[in-house]
Amino acid sequence: MTQFSATEVAAMFLTKLKQVTEDWCGAKVADAVIAVPSSFSDFQRQALLDAASIADLNVLRVVNDHTATALEYGFFRNANFDAEKPTTVAFCQMGHSNFSVAIVQFLKGKLEVLCERSDKVGGRDMDECLIRAFAEQFKKKTGCDVLTNKKACFKLEDAVAKTKKILSANSEAGVSCECLMEDQDFGSNVDRDTFLDMCKPMMRKVSDVLEAAKAACNMSVSSIDAVEICGGAARVPWVKEMCSKAFGGKELSTTMNADECVARGCALQAAILSPLYKVREFKVEDSTRFPISLGWQMPDGNNGAAKAMSSVVFAEDSVMNFMKVITFRRRAPFELTAAYADEKLLPNGTPKDLGTYTIDVPVQDALKKVKVKTALTLHGTFCVQGAHIVEELEGLEEEDAPAEASEDHEASRKRKKIRRVDLHISKKGCPGLGEEAVLAVRVKARAKRLSWSWGTLKRSKEKEEKMIQDMQEVIETNARKNDLEAYILGMRGGIAEGGKYAAYVKADDAAALSKQLESAEEWLYDHPDDPKEAFVQKLNELKVLGGPVESRYRNDMRRPELINALEESIVRFKAAAQKPTRSITDNAKLQGLEKTCDEVRSWLSDMKEQQSKLSKLDDSILTTETLEAKTEELIKVADSVLGQSDSAAPNGSGKAVDADATAGHGKG
Repeated sequence: MTQFSATEVAAMFLTKLKQVTEDWCGAKVADAVIAVPSSFSDFQRQALLDAASIADLNVLRVVNDHTATALEYGFFRNANFDAEKPTTVAFCQMGHSNFSVAIVQFLKGKLEVLCERSDKVGGRDMDECLIRAFAEQFKKKTGCDVLTNKKACFKLEDAVAKTKKILSANSEAGVSCECLMEDQDFGSNVDRDTFLDMCKPMMRKVSDVLEAAKAACNMSVSSIDAVEICGGAARVPWVKEMCSKAFGGKELSTTMNADECVARGCALQAAILSPLYKVREFKVEDSTRFPISLGWQMPDGNNGAAKAMSSVVFAEDSVMNFMKVITFRRRAPFELTAAYADEKLLPNGTPKDLGTYTIDVPVQDALKKVKVKTALTLHGTFCVQGAHIVEELEGLEEEDAPAEASEDHEASRKRKKIRRVDLHISKKGCPGLGEEAVLAVRVKARAKRLSWSWGTLKRSKEKEEKMIQDMQEVIETNARKNDLEAYILGMRGGIAEGGKYAAYVKADDAAALSKQLESAEEWLYDHPDDPKEAFVQKLNELKVLGGPVESRYRNDMRRPELINALEESIVRFKAAAQKPTRSITDNAKLQGLEKTCDEVRSWLSDMKEQQSKLSKLDDSILTTETLEAKTEELIKVADSVLGQSDSAAPNGSGKAVDADATAGHGKG
């Protein structure tokens, strides 16, 4: 059995989205902006970047859901914002599995995420409350446990989703499922008060998120200018009520598309970052959810023992796409350990450590000043971008003297010079290379990572490409199989008594063709897994007998229409050849066109006579292809004659004027 990692599954999903987008847009997709929950860790974000690389997507930015929502909100309201006085908006967003509250400030051409708090609680938890309650009722009634049967669970979940929507607008709603389990039907009702009792554990989580967001932004409720709710589950009345109450009873705004606001924000961010589109500049300052610290060993000069030290480099709610330089004094290589500073803030199961970086300082007697560049990237991932030694040297540096200076003017002076020496960095246990890989080339980093190596990434990409090719092969094979089956069924009905082909096939040929169709049908159902070439070959074999029958029918059906079209062309062009105009004065060409019309008419009359002597069982002499070719030939000759305007005179603007347009106007 083939096994896939979570990264490879995500790559499959992104590949499918890419194909759907390309089919809809009719153009290749190369760049993308991907939205993730703010709770995504460094490992998850890097895994998503790896998945995008496998899917052959260039990720311009991994953006948080609430940031994309804020961009969609602010971009089209830019004219309403002041350049100095910020507008503060709270975004309360509840989706299928997550509830978040973000406090965002807007200035003209800019947004800044002040803080964001979230928890894993959403619409699916409401569905689960109803599912468990109805499953218990069904168990008491029938003795069947719905929760042990996946199919029954899915059926009840589908019914419950409708019930939840009805409860949002009504005080009571019903649920009905036919043949829910073991041919037993189920029907019940639930009122809003009962539903609220079921959701009390969720309410506590929602309340905690709201209070945490207000505390983190360090602002009074009166400073919040608006509260916008979005997300599919935010329409539930108790969610709206809690959000409004948390912000002093403010009226909630619903000015955005609750289901599409994140996707629209991503599209805007992609347009802003892409060089292919000219979009009004709008700066987006996102923040990180989890604080990140660096740890190191501080050597003790007295007894040689090392002391563990650490410092928070990026605090909670720090701005993304930001770099910090940390200075150390070292005389030998040393290690830096990156980790999340507060493990309590992390989702369950998230690794705390972000990797160990070894700074290869040359061993020497004197202490050297070592500067280490750390960064929180645009994607929200942490990295050590580089390290270098700063050496101060004394020396003479000549400067050009002014032209009017005398010979004894001092044209040189002493000053300190600084030399920068880049250092090698080796790392292990890091989530991935990402942007670091590009920057590491400059500092000649020796990268060693324990997660996705470039070789693993390449193999996964090759595996994904092969799966795409295999899927395309399956699609094409199914199409050829359907073509064969459709031909068998269509031809069998056509040559049967009363069928559209019955008059065009001889009895012996019909019997032979019927036998061949029956044999092909048996072969088709006995060989469903054959390659597409086999189905193409079998179809071609059937067309050896069936093709002439189809041709006779097609010619007989279309011939009258094409004959009429050719005869009308003959009449029209001959009439034009017999009436010269001031724009067409070449009589030789007009006579040639008239002669051609007569020749085509004679040919058509002769061919019609020969065709009339044939029965429907005979192959056609006057075919649709011949008629179409003859019509095209006549039109081409007529265009070469009637399309000329040799006697046209240029007007003042240099454009030719048709002589017919001036007919009837004398000189005076």
